[in-house]
Amino acid sequence: MNRTKTNLTYQQPMATLIKIKKPGKTPGYSIQWYDQNGRHRTIYLCGRRYTEETAEEFKRIVERLDRYLWDGTTVLDKKTAVWLATAPSGLLSKLTNAGLITITESKTCNWLWDSYINSKTDWKSTTIASNRHVRKQS
Repeated sequence: MNRTKTNLTYQQPMATLIKIKKPGKTPGYSIQWYDQNGRHRTIYLCGRRYTEETAEEFKRIVERLDRYLWDGTTVLDKKTAVWLATAPSGLLSKLTNAGLITITESKTCNWLWDSYINSKTDWKSTTIASNRHVRKQS
């Protein structure tokens, strides 16, 4: 499979779905593919919650995301975007660790409040301590 960017040749990304069966262990699946840099990548799906159908759909998502990375496409198709929006955080973290997506960390109200208090340089130390105490109470 020749997928180098230097000569701009591209073949359809092909991920392989492998069923893992170990005696005495819960069966699972591994999805293996080569990324746009030619590195061999693997994502493991272990546990009873992953059926063969679920693993097959996840494999298709991996193939699409790899293709988008290769093409430099920033707009995902609707089906992939909906899947990513509704996917469990565990699967999203697997995609992030594989370098297929990036997840921005969401900001919480506590983070916003802490950054506001820390930015106040004109407050007295007792006022800052009082506000931190109120934050702990909530």
